[in-house]
Amino acid sequence: MGLTSPLWGRVTHRDLILSLLLGVVLVPNLFGLFAGLLIPIVTGVPSAAAGQGTTLLIAGFAQEITLILLAVRLVRRRLMLPVVHRPGNGDADELADWIGLGDPPALTYIIKGIGLGLLLLFAESVGSGLVYAGLAAMFGPERAMDMLEGSQVQMVNWMAATSGTWQQYGLVLLLVAAGPLAEEIWFRGVFYPAWRTRWGVHRAIVAQSAVFGLLHLNWFAYPALFVVGAMLTLIYERQRSLWPAVFAHATLNAMVIIGIVLQRGWLQS
Repeated sequence: MGLTSPLWGRVTHRDLILSLLLGVVLVPNLFGLFAGLLIPIVTGVPSAAAGQGTTLLIAGFAQEITLILLAVRLVRRRLMLPVVHRPGNGDADELADWIGLGDPPALTYIIKGIGLGLLLLFAESVGSGLVYAGLAAMFGPERAMDMLEGSQVQMVNWMAATSGTWQQYGLVLLLVAAGPLAEEIWFRGVFYPAWRTRWGVHRAIVAQSAVFGLLHLNWFAYPALFVVGAMLTLIYERQRSLWPAVFAHATLNAMVIIGIVLQRGWLQS
C-alpha cells in the first residue's frame, strides 16, 4: 500500500494530463470569468478592477479545491479503493494512506516541515543566486537584477490585487494553506508514485520536479522551482508521509510573502 505499490501503474499519463488541464486551466478560468462578470453587477460598480481581488481568490480556491477533488477521484477510481471500517475510527477509507496523508499532522511533522521549509528557502536563494550569476554574465548586473525581480511579479500582482483585511487574509490562506496542500497531493501524492512505479525513484523525481517548475510559468525562477520540487519529493520519499512536505511548502511560501512585505509593504492596486 502507498508510495511503493505497483498499483500506481494503473494511473496513466492521460489521466494526469487531463486532470491537470481541467484543474489548472479550465475550472479556475471559468470561475474567474463568471466572478469577473457577476461581481460588478452585484456591487453596482462598473469598474473592471472593482472585484479584482475577489475574482482572484475565487479562481485560486476553485483551482486548489478542484485539484484535490480530481486527485481523490482519480486515485479511488484507478486503484479501486473501497470504503473500509476501522475499529475506533468509524467508517474511513484507505485513500489518505495511498496519497501519504494517512497519519494525522502531528507536532513532529509540523516541526520537521518548518525546519525543512527554511532549508528550502536557503536552497531557493542559492538557485536564484546561480541564475543571477548566469544572467549577469550574459546581460550585465542591472539587467540580470531586473529579470530576477521579474520572477516575483506574479506574487506581487496578486498582493496588489487584494484590498482590505479579509482579502489579504484570504490570499495568505490560499498561498500558505490551500495551495501547498493541493500541490503536494498532486505532485508528490499522485504524480510521483505513478511515475516512480514506471521509472524508478531518480527519474521520477526529475520528471515531476520538471513539471512542477513548468506549471508555475515563471521561467527565471525555474531552476529554483525545480530544486524545490526535487527537495519536496525527497522529503516525501524519506518520511513516507506527505505532511512534512506540506508544512515545508507552506513555510517556504510564507517566508516569500514575508520577504515581499518587508521589502515593499503589502502593495495595493
